[in-house]
Amino acid sequence: MEEIEITMPDQYACYGRYWPGAEGKGAVLYLHGIQSHGEWFEGSCEYLAKQGLAVLLPDRRGSGKNRNRRGHLASVRQLLEDVSCWRDWLIQRAGDVPLHLIGVSWGGKLAAVWAGKHPKQVATLTLAAPGIFSRLEPDRTTKLKVGLKLLGDDSSPLFDLPLGEASLFTDNPRRQEYICNDALSLRKVSARFLWVSRRLDALRKKNSNRLTEPVHLILAGKDRIIDNDRTRRWFDRLCSSKKTLTCFEAMAHTMEFEPDPGPYYEAMGKFVFS
Repeated sequence: MEEIEITMPDQYACYGRYWPGAEGKGAVLYLHGIQSHGEWFEGSCEYLAKQGLAVLLPDRRGSGKNRNRRGHLASVRQLLEDVSCWRDWLIQRAGDVPLHLIGVSWGGKLAAVWAGKHPKQVATLTLAAPGIFSRLEPDRTTKLKVGLKLLGDDSSPLFDLPLGEASLFTDNPRRQEYICNDALSLRKVSARFLWVSRRLDALRKKNSNRLTEPVHLILAGKDRIIDNDRTRRWFDRLCSSKKTLTCFEAMAHTMEFEPDPGPYYEAMGKFVFS
């Protein structure tokens, strides 16, 4: 694994992890969740790299090892341009090979929106416990405070994410301890960040009928963050040329953190190569 830095068009320096692949095998752009960062998903990326795929796992701006403007996103346009920039960097390094897009949790929502806008650039789309329909929403008081902040300085990370309990992510005690002690996790975000997340929801509704590439939905049966039933119904309505649904009934939201995540890794890799 190489630690790399990608300079965005606005000169933001974005940290990332890159695994070179075998020539001609394909490339994976991997998008992490709202609170997490790339370190959480090194295991699945290493698995995919061992199958010969080139893998880019960036830390989203304001998250993980990116310390500048922590917890803030300026706009949906900027966020989607970041994904395009990561994609261009990856293809430049890996060569003109099929691009496989993987999004986990909130990153799944982002992946679905970007793929809907760039359908011809994605060979397959994998959504793992995607944050499209969440069980956890800010209360009315918080929504009012967010609205008021949007009228003024909306860049300060003042709002707690509703994900304070490590048990929401995993039942694995060792990994719960890791989450509790993880200094790189994002725990507060700006009002603008929350607004961008809402705009992503609107774009996902608008562009879902453009998801025609093969789509793999992976769900965790014990998920306490994602509404699996609503997610399944959305998935059933997609016009994708190939749809695969995998549900690991005994797993919690962050399937990466299971005592044995092997079956999850294998399902992810099998679809990419199918």
